[in-house]
Amino acid sequence: MSAIITNNFRKESCKRFIDDVISSGSDYFIGLGKTDKWPDDATLPEDNPLFSVPLPNGTIIEDADVLDNLISLVKVSDQKALIPRNEWKSGRKYKVYDPYDPKTFDLEGSQYPSYITVNNNIYVCLDNKNDNGELVASTESPYGATLTAYTTFDTDNHVRKTSDSYVWAFLQNNDEASPFYTPEFIPVNVDLTDFTNARAATGGLLYNFNVETSGTGLDSTTVFKLTGIDVNGNAKPEVILNTDSRFALQIGGGNNSLQRIDYVDINDVSSPSDVLTGYFKATVQVYNSNGTLRDDVVVRPLIAPLDGFGSRPMSDLPSFYAGCYSRFTGTVDGEALVDTPIRQISLVKNPERSLDSPSVNDDGASYEDENALDAVNYIQFAPGTLAAAAPTGSIILQTHTGSDTIAYVDGYDTTNDRIYYHSNSSNDVNYIPFSADDDITVTPSTGGEALTYTGSEITGLVNSEYVHNTGKVMFVDHRKKIVRNIDQTEDIKIVIQF
Repeated sequence: MSAIITNNFRKESCKRFIDDVISSGSDYFIGLGKTDKWPDDATLPEDNPLFSVPLPNGTIIEDADVLDNLISLVKVSDQKALIPRNEWKSGRKYKVYDPYDPKTFDLEGSQYPSYITVNNNIYVCLDNKNDNGELVASTESPYGATLTAYTTFDTDNHVRKTSDSYVWAFLQNNDEASPFYTPEFIPVNVDLTDFTNARAATGGLLYNFNVETSGTGLDSTTVFKLTGIDVNGNAKPEVILNTDSRFALQIGGGNNSLQRIDYVDINDVSSPSDVLTGYFKATVQVYNSNGTLRDDVVVRPLIAPLDGFGSRPMSDLPSFYAGCYSRFTGTVDGEALVDTPIRQISLVKNPERSLDSPSVNDDGASYEDENALDAVNYIQFAPGTLAAAAPTGSIILQTHTGSDTIAYVDGYDTTNDRIYYHSNSSNDVNYIPFSADDDITVTPSTGGEALTYTGSEITGLVNSEYVHNTGKVMFVDHRKKIVRNIDQTEDIKIVIQF
């Protein structure tokens, strides 16, 4: 059995994901976490520049660890469908936008994808060959080096030919203010609600031909017939390509085969009334002079979307990428530790927030309470207890009658006398809860003398605002150690490919 996930499925999956992020029924948060170090590999410690961070493996226990490792969560504040940026540069060769080509949006050798970004606009390439039928490099952008800037749906000149023989059609303006407008990606605009200008510009435009098989023994009596229908199923006027002055057929080679079909007027912006628009579907059929249909010549007419390029950008472009954005500023109003290393960035759907647990120093200055969650539990000590601090990643041990409690130190707060901690599936720690009665020993991860505290110095055990082990991990990114500080702001963008 042969099967494939279609591009439409990928685009629809991306759209559904974006819709779910912005819907009132779902809450998505970007999380930071994992203060404990990565395991050393066979030869290199984590701090070695050549150390390779372990790849996520997608297991159930890894997802649980991601939630256990969290130190802070901030709600996604922006989300968009994205496409890879494909900047126009002089000297590059760009593909023709070809609905029959599964790689029309891919880089292949020296040929770049069939859409470009230039001067904060996106255009699609409708032709890339000179008068001799040779694929040439683009040397003039459609934005307008010698022509008036072309930055909207041009209903007078349906398409634009540049001096290098390329033909372009406008698709969308780009949003420079978007956090996803980066050197790697560009946000895709939402579908138009009024298709009038886009439809008038390129709606159902016949713009080129793909010669799939070229046949042999063709001559001046061979008939090339273009037929088609509109959206209502009505027949479009029949066009005989080999006698119509708008088209030029090149037949030659040793076998008298079809080399190409040039659409003369699509390259001539001075006569836009001659272009063929309004096609829903079209076919080119080839006949001998006696009227018999030939099956050795296959020509595919290339047609723009019925509502025009740019009416539905997600459909026109390779919008297989979804972006989610959150901003982490300093302590996130008390919801995040600083001077603490992190190694995981995650996207968590519908984490639960405890309304019973007090939040830490949350004054609501920049984030409303439900939009940023602290995610670390802590042990509260009596004032003046914590005169010294152990580094992050140190081991906390509390001895009980029975099994001991072991956890990682996430941070020390000697001002408020708190030790923040977490556990995960590592063999170094366990999930046994702390008590407020037994003594605690902290062994510094950097070596040195252990720090000890009596049970009488513990005044409370405080759970984080985030209810641990709630929510679904939708994405995780492993990083080398990053240490946040109070003056630091991270604009975190997660890009998911469908």
